[in-house]
Amino acid sequence: MTGPSQPALDRLEGRTGLRAGVLFAGSTILLLAIWLFFIWRLVLPGGAVSFDVDFRVFWAAAQLAVAGDPLAAFDPARLIEVHGIAGDDWLPWVYPPTFLLILLPLGHLSFFAAWLVFTGLSILAILLAIRPLAAGNRGLWAAIALAPAMLPALLLGQVSVLWAAGLVAVLAALQAGWPVLAGVICGLLTIKPQLGLMLAIALLAGRQWTAIGVGAGVAVAFAALATLVFGPDYWSAMAEMGQSHLEVVRSRIAEGDFMVSAYSALVGLGLPEPLALGLQWGLAGVAAIAVWLAWSSDRIGPDLQGAVLLTATLLSAPYLWYGETALLAPALLLFLRADALPPGWVGYGFGLLLMLGAAPYILFQILTTGAQVPVRLFVSPVILAAFGLAMATLLSRRRAR
Repeated sequence: MTGPSQPALDRLEGRTGLRAGVLFAGSTILLLAIWLFFIWRLVLPGGAVSFDVDFRVFWAAAQLAVAGDPLAAFDPARLIEVHGIAGDDWLPWVYPPTFLLILLPLGHLSFFAAWLVFTGLSILAILLAIRPLAAGNRGLWAAIALAPAMLPALLLGQVSVLWAAGLVAVLAALQAGWPVLAGVICGLLTIKPQLGLMLAIALLAGRQWTAIGVGAGVAVAFAALATLVFGPDYWSAMAEMGQSHLEVVRSRIAEGDFMVSAYSALVGLGLPEPLALGLQWGLAGVAAIAVWLAWSSDRIGPDLQGAVLLTATLLSAPYLWYGETALLAPALLLFLRADALPPGWVGYGFGLLLMLGAAPYILFQILTTGAQVPVRLFVSPVILAAFGLAMATLLSRRRAR
């Protein structure tokens, strides 16, 4: 794939890009290493089975599946029996059987070993996905792939970095003219289907029929295989738990300190929950229109199309946790490739916010032993501003051409 030659990227060539890579990627790896060493050194050798991070639910579900009882993952009490962390957090298993099939090998490992493998694969996936879009700039490649915005998901053992890698890989494959590969990855992204709506709209608007057909085939085959392994009753159990999970999340949305959607932010500002949810669906409609306008036009470059898709995905999701802000760093790379950042210090400052994501928040949480400050106060405006920039650039270039 031929790399772009926009001025914004030109300024990050050579030593500037290298410094960015050392600063951002180095900080992320250092903090992650300290965190993992702290857990291993102070917690696990003391006899604890697991640690209070989100990955404990993934590992416990995999353990139950290996033991021959995959449906027990939908019982929160059984999960607690396995991972040993009993707290006030509501962390159920609500994922499709395809994700459990991917996690199944980790059920044969100890918690810490499984977490290391999962983290390593997530880092490898995002590095491979970002590389084609970095246009040979190794510093920029490292800075984006290992940006601090990835840190919350990595520290918690969430699937967000892995899913972000898949979405970026779809964009890179389409730009390279490999629709079959893009379709295969789309089919695998159904492990977290709630974030895939904007991608489906983009493929339809872009008339990517090969990718759509291959993606649908892979998704059906993947689901059939997982159903064969875990049984058809898995789907009804998942639907029942999904409904319970939805009710719990809606009832706690005002106290949802870890959610960054516009819906949660509006409730946090005092709007009635039904009104906030209605406004959220209105924003999702605007996001869908933006994606359609970008991807249906042959005059809009693929980099801007990708930036619109990533920011629209974040804006449109009503239940968006701060780990998902890992998408902000790849969005910055696409803004740079499209030469869409504002000039001067405004652009530098905005780029820094996208690189950081929710990392300052989670570090604050760790250093203050869990002080409850809603992350949406800081991150939700950044998501809205990122989408606004993508939308403004899209409309400007459509008018200009």
